[in-house]
Amino acid sequence: MDKGGIQASKRHKFLDTEFERGQTVYLKTDIEQIPRIVVSYLISTGVEYGLACGEGVTFHNDFEISREPNISLIFEDDEEDI
Repeated sequence: MDKGGIQASKRHKFLDTEFERGQTVYLKTDIEQIPRIVVSYLISTGVEYGLACGEGVTFHNDFEISREPNISLIFEDDEEDI
């Protein structure tokens, strides 16, 4: 598509990531299993994922993140309160 004499290019994915921007994920060790959204990437020695929860963003490695909540952590925390 031509926009003002400049050909618009397609977006290309140059970064191979385990999780996509906008995806809902969970931290494996979070006792409350609060959903977080992948909002950014930080590239250093590997890829770190910026996860938004409320107004804050924290960065985590892929091995700390899960696509599904770990329900057993929630139940374990409830049992400790009894």
